[in-house]
Amino acid sequence: MSTISDRLTTLRQQVDLLDDEIGQLLERRAQAAKQIGEYKRSQGEDAVYYKPEREIEILRDKLKKYSGLIHAEDLASIYRAIFRACLNLQKPIQVGYLGPQGTFSQAALIQHFGQAVRQMACESIEDIFKQIESNKIDYGVVPIENSTTGMINLTLDRLLVSPLQIIGEIKLRIQQNLLSLSTEIKNLKTIYSHQQSLWQCQNWLKQHLPQAKQIAVASNAKAAELAKQDATSAAIAGELAAKAYQLNLLASNIEDKSQNTTRFLILGQQSVAATGNDKTSLIITTPHDPGALLKIMAPLAKHQVNITAIASRPYQLENWTYLFFIDLEGHQTDKSLALALAEIKQNPIMFKILGSYPQAVEI
Repeated sequence: MSTISDRLTTLRQQVDLLDDEIGQLLERRAQAAKQIGEYKRSQGEDAVYYKPEREIEILRDKLKKYSGLIHAEDLASIYRAIFRACLNLQKPIQVGYLGPQGTFSQAALIQHFGQAVRQMACESIEDIFKQIESNKIDYGVVPIENSTTGMINLTLDRLLVSPLQIIGEIKLRIQQNLLSLSTEIKNLKTIYSHQQSLWQCQNWLKQHLPQAKQIAVASNAKAAELAKQDATSAAIAGELAAKAYQLNLLASNIEDKSQNTTRFLILGQQSVAATGNDKTSLIITTPHDPGALLKIMAPLAKHQVNITAIASRPYQLENWTYLFFIDLEGHQTDKSLALALAEIKQNPIMFKILGSYPQAVEI
């Protein structure tokens, strides 16, 4: 027994020494980050403190080198916490999300920026844009696309008229959960959730709660707030909402499609440099003529630019005209993409580049 105890003591001493080394390295990194902040401040008010391209390049490199015993998702979370702690020494940033507390938008924010960032719950997608445009917050996280239900038109409409740039993207695996004050599913009579979440869980609801009334509300967080008031009701929401509103998790991963994912955009007022693994988003309108879209897309094929997504919707300012939201591989400064975009601009169309930004890290 003493041999086992001695071995455990030795291993714990090794861990203690490693923790001390980690602490010393973190202190050195923080000191270097502080000096960088002081240098940036000496350069004037226009200095950019948050550099998404720099962070993502570091993250990609470290995940390649060290993702072994520590799961990649956990390693990414550790590095993001370090990034944010060091950035706070330079200039704390505030990021807006679609509130209230406990939404998937907040979960996306935390996944990308970490817990240490200052968070602001905004009332609507429109409000997030306005808060950034008026310099009340630094950045914002808005949903743009769900793998099950498609594009978010409210975001598309606002991108069309806003001066903001897309500076990054987040892909969040949407895991729907049944939350309630009750500890028994059989006691439930009412289910609250956002309409999209109700749609995403229809098969599960028909099988397990066929008699329960389904009520659509403004957000999953609002659903959790309502479920908190009545033990015969439940909410379909994320785990973050369960923690925020102190609800029991009665069933997890109840979405009908296991790969259900929502893509979020990070908005800001800065341009982002190329990283070598980027995406460019743009909006165009086409004239109501045969082959108009094909003609406009021809330069992309000519210069071998890959289209990763394309979606259309009616243009509200002109009947029978459509907006096309297009994602392209590459940065707008890349030679092939730059040549293709220059040719597209020669057409008599409305054309707007929404930003070039690093592609989300796949974990």
